[in-house]
Amino acid sequence: MKKLLLILLCLPMIGFGQSEEALKLRDDVNDINYRMEKHHQQFYKGAMLNSIGVGSIILGVSSAINPITYIGSAFILAGNIVMINSHKWFKNSGNSKYNSRMQTIKEKKRELKELLRYGKINQEEYNNAIKKLSKQ
Repeated sequence: MKKLLLILLCLPMIGFGQSEEALKLRDDVNDINYRMEKHHQQFYKGAMLNSIGVGSIILGVSSAINPITYIGSAFILAGNIVMINSHKWFKNSGNSKYNSRMQTIKEKKRELKELLRYGKINQEEYNNAIKKLSKQ
């Protein structure tokens, strides 16, 4: 009975006690784990193609059959392309609040540089605006 009472008292605090930041952090961690898993899968496929290519080249050279050597070279090339392309899983998703804020700051700095270049603001106004953006 005491355990049931404890569960009934603590469960609402655990369930409703999570803030939105904690939930967002959990989603970000899940996203990172998903991206790492996809990267590893693609990199492993590229490494397997590379290994098949090396084996084919060894077989083709040892038996003096040129087409097998050429096929092995193609497998190595394809494997390297797949392995290099696996970095795409590390790109930012763009939905993070931090990333969107940094993108906005970069856009504002770019606009300020344009205004300074065309003489619509002077150097002092530009420096003050950059300081304000850096404090945000």
